[in-house]
Amino acid sequence: MRPHPEPAEHLDEQPLPTPHLRPLRRDQLTRVTVPVLVVVGADDGYTPVSDAEAMHAALPDSTLRVIEGAAHLPNLERPGEFNETLGRFLARVG
Repeated sequence: MRPHPEPAEHLDEQPLPTPHLRPLRRDQLTRVTVPVLVVVGADDGYTPVSDAEAMHAALPDSTLRVIEGAAHLPNLERPGEFNETLGRFLARVG
């Protein structure tokens, strides 16, 4: 959130867990049977794009969207792009 702090100013300052302590659980992702939208900010330091790409690769039916100019809160940092992405995804799966 450091590159784009404005949307997160209202959030409590809570330390995020170290990313390497969060296992990706690829084995569980391969069993997901519904369409999944994976959205990540290009500048996300907590869930890097490489992690989002790995999730996307492991999920049988997923869409990946990397939002430029956003960090960990793309829905707040770039709401227009986020909402457009979500709308297209929902139209496809709805």
